[in-house]
Amino acid sequence: MGVCVAWRELTTPENLPFFSFTNRLKIRGFNDLLRSSPSWQYSRTAESLAEPHILNRTCTFAAFRFDLVARELRKHDTKLRLEEQPARLLCALVEQAGSVVSREELHKALWGDDLHVNFDHGLNNTINKLRLVLGDDPSKPRFIETLSRRGYRFVAPVEMIPSAPEPCTPPALDALAGNPPVLESSEVNSNIELPSGAQFTPEPRSLKKKLIFSVAIAASLLMATILFTDARFRGTASNGTLAPSRRLVAVRSVSIEKNGAIDPQEEGFQSASVGRFSSDVMRSLKNRGWDRRRVVSNDQGFYYRTLSEAEKDFALSKDWKLTCVCALEKGGAWAVIDFGKDREARRFDIEFLQEGNKFFVALTKQISPKFEWEKKIEFPGVADVDHPHTYELRYDHLARTASLWIDGYLMASGYHGHNQFREDRGLLFGSGTYASSVVGIGVFRSVRFEAY
Repeated sequence: MGVCVAWRELTTPENLPFFSFTNRLKIRGFNDLLRSSPSWQYSRTAESLAEPHILNRTCTFAAFRFDLVARELRKHDTKLRLEEQPARLLCALVEQAGSVVSREELHKALWGDDLHVNFDHGLNNTINKLRLVLGDDPSKPRFIETLSRRGYRFVAPVEMIPSAPEPCTPPALDALAGNPPVLESSEVNSNIELPSGAQFTPEPRSLKKKLIFSVAIAASLLMATILFTDARFRGTASNGTLAPSRRLVAVRSVSIEKNGAIDPQEEGFQSASVGRFSSDVMRSLKNRGWDRRRVVSNDQGFYYRTLSEAEKDFALSKDWKLTCVCALEKGGAWAVIDFGKDREARRFDIEFLQEGNKFFVALTKQISPKFEWEKKIEFPGVADVDHPHTYELRYDHLARTASLWIDGYLMASGYHGHNQFREDRGLLFGSGTYASSVVGIGVFRSVRFEAY
């Protein structure tokens, strides 16, 4: 049984990526055989019986009742629809209720040790989904409190209600295999009286036990063979040393977003500035909620979120869209996608400009030594802070050009981007001085980059 357990732990999904593709197929095929053996079944049964406390755990908070094992959430005995990732998140938070749970801990709870190419966006999205189910307001949290740059804390009182099953005895190995147990002579009670002249003859050793022993030996030999061949054929570097294995993660879409008045740094963005830089929230006149972020700088200040190598590879081979729902109070503001220099990709900028009493939307051709625009369109709506308009760059990867859309209407096409200041910032938005202005003030409701 010990060999079976060791084999199962070594060939878990978390460890399989370290093996070559061919050997992963061998492992999975052998696991299918091993799972049908009584030893495997016994080890699984023994584990579940050794930890009865995890078979049924329930907690209550406010009007909710949450089963941490089944991951079912109920409110006043009504079952609520809760997706898998928000349910995992709720488990992690209530188990440490009252304590700060870091974003790294939540990353591990939701995605394990595997690389997740868009973790920040994924976690923010999961937090929002859970808050929606709980009816929680992030500005006045009753359940999930956001702690800037630290993590999250479940603030509602939680009562854990553990419930263990009735004690039971692990079934015998042969019973699990569907055969009655065979008693060895040493297992027979010496107090049993036999009829005069009778002798006790033990049953021959079960052939199934011999088979299990053979399977365990075969597992050890197969594991050693796989480790050797995987190290040998994984590939060698030019100097003859073994090349390190890489854990590849498939990217099927890319979506990065800053939304609403929440601090961008809580959504995975970093800040950078030259001169003085500040950022604060703005209230919506329509619904009285805090739905926009004002970025102010006397030179330039911005937020950015870089793309991973996998995200850049995917985005540059697909069509993508850069969307900014924003406005300009003074000076200049911008939304940018910057892939860096490595792949010879161009940088694409949407600029919002004030020149006296006129406001413009521009597509940047050159920044230094002076600004030049590939397209420059006068649009008074740029200054509408109370009702920000939607600006989009839609990129066609076959034509390698982008088109500008405002509120769903095509305004310009054939934008090629430019090659200056490619600093691998990824998605970037901010404000700065322009023309005769001494301050730049941009107002952003949302900024999003998506490749599909």
